[in-house]
Amino acid sequence: MTTLAALQDTVLDVTPGEPASLFLTLRNTGSIVEGYTLTVVGTAETWTTVEPAELSLYPDTDAQVRLTFNAPRNSDVPAGDVPFAVRVLPREHPETAVAPEGLLRVQPFTDTTGELTPRTAGGRIFSRTEVAVDNRGNIPVSVRVDAKDADDALRFEARPPQQPVQPGQAVFTKLSVRARKPRWRGPSITHPYAVAITTMDKKDRETQPPVLLDGNLVQNPIIPRHAGRWLAALLALALLAALGWMFLLKPAVQSAAENAVASPVEELNEKVAAAEEKAEAADDKAEEAKSGNPDPSTEPPPPGTTRSPLSTRLEADAAANASATDQYVVPKKTTFSLTDIVLENPQGDTGRLDVEVNGALLFTVSLANFRDLDYHFVTPLRVPAEKSVVIRLTCQKPGPRLVGTNSDVCRSFVLIAGTNAKKAET
Repeated sequence: MTTLAALQDTVLDVTPGEPASLFLTLRNTGSIVEGYTLTVVGTAETWTTVEPAELSLYPDTDAQVRLTFNAPRNSDVPAGDVPFAVRVLPREHPETAVAPEGLLRVQPFTDTTGELTPRTAGGRIFSRTEVAVDNRGNIPVSVRVDAKDADDALRFEARPPQQPVQPGQAVFTKLSVRARKPRWRGPSITHPYAVAITTMDKKDRETQPPVLLDGNLVQNPIIPRHAGRWLAALLALALLAALGWMFLLKPAVQSAAENAVASPVEELNEKVAAAEEKAEAADDKAEEAKSGNPDPSTEPPPPGTTRSPLSTRLEADAAANASATDQYVVPKKTTFSLTDIVLENPQGDTGRLDVEVNGALLFTVSLANFRDLDYHFVTPLRVPAEKSVVIRLTCQKPGPRLVGTNSDVCRSFVLIAGTNAKKAET
């Protein structure tokens, strides 16, 4: 035998996402110069580097070879023991190849993320949303979903409240949000609340800080806004039916002369006309009161202004530890009313996404907390002419790249929608 190879340590602890190294001692016991090729065999082959992978030794000399193991921090490599071997193949005497064996102990870690869909839901009494929980760690965990609002104005029910999640899988929890007190009339009220996702191991011990998700319940009044007009119309119809019965269908009228019948019919018409005038006067007063305190979201455009819907998609691509921006600039003589924003993180990148409107920061979100995220504004955000809506992507670590792309970068997309109001040329 002309080749001797031995591992410095046969057992090594490996933390996913962090490199761990050990050395292999290689000795040429033959009588000629021998060249060697070293490769790792086993599950760890794809995330192990050998330095150097090829070398030559004179007779009765030895060398140190570094083996670096870098297990990915995802669910592809489960926690536990991973055996491996280092195959040492001599070029001159391949029949003397050796393969010392070792054992890697991959340490467990948890990485639980969640998403609330939809984040804002409306209803008169209650609404239903769904909480999606992803286990990106390498061990099975149990997740519990809880929700709470600061004003204690809401009640929550999660079905199921707790369930297991295997590595690389997702589970879904139905969340029912109910207002404690009904709202009979008036404007809608938005109740913010927070959803907490707690991650636990097999012994019900928390393995990471809870994941917090923000949600909103828009509570609408039970009595619609225009119920008063509908009630007035119904009362007018009831009055008309009652008068018709009294003056047209009553048996006593059938025995009266035709001249006597004409008078009640004329009186009926006068009363109906008076009722219609009163209803119109009430509508006019309501419109005057409304115009005295206009709603900024329904303010009519100035004369000579044309409105057109707008939907455009912004895209930002950035390499790791770099930033990129994209923007929509409002055309001249145009005011953009922003009503909807949809954020997309299709690769599951980690990093940060900022959205600015009129040069002011609107909000900042962490890419690790969402794949698809939408915002809908009850009152539109107005962007003046030649101002812009800007997105800024700061990439920390790209996720698995999309099919059809040829570079490992973070990719974020933002869809903005609303209405452009353009002044007519003078």
